[in-house]
Amino acid sequence: MKNLNKILFFISLFFLSYIFSVLQNETDLDLWHRMAVGKIFSQLGNVIYQDIFAYFPSKPLWIDHEWLSGVVFYNLGQVFGDCGFLILKTFIYFSILVLIYKTHKLIQKENPDKISFYILTLISLTPGIASVLRCQAFTFLFFALWIYVLERIRRGENKLIWIFPATTLLWANMHGGFISGFGLIIFYLLGEFINKKPFL
Repeated sequence: MKNLNKILFFISLFFLSYIFSVLQNETDLDLWHRMAVGKIFSQLGNVIYQDIFAYFPSKPLWIDHEWLSGVVFYNLGQVFGDCGFLILKTFIYFSILVLIYKTHKLIQKENPDKISFYILTLISLTPGIASVLRCQAFTFLFFALWIYVLERIRRGENKLIWIFPATTLLWANMHGGFISGFGLIIFYLLGEFINKKPFL
């Protein structure tokens, strides 16, 4: 019965993620620019260093810090069409909820299976992931992942440290919010220092 309840709980989380994905789908104009850059990368096989979409003359060197998001969006649209964005958005919502659930289980012994809590979480996430899809959605996902990994490292699972450099390579090229991940690590280090506990 306990396993059945858990299965039903995760199914509920998935359907909630889907419902919130379709509730609000305002088109973000930046999506088309991201996809255009993604198309160029897919055709050339490398990152461009000039802003060919600028209306006015731009700097000689242009660093597109979100180019990888554009590659994901473009190829997703090519393979799955409009449904691809809905699939990705649902996956991001659901993955964040699962990571929150698993982190909560590490912190508290009782099962964090109150659906109302996750509905409130989705409501709080919606302003940041409300449009069809934005690059910052990846920051929400990686941030939740890093909190989960940090909590496991606090419990002595130091082998998971490799996740930070591996995901930083992706995160830094998908959204500028990757810098918040380093802030998160600093806060954890300070917390462990204040508590006089060894962190690594």
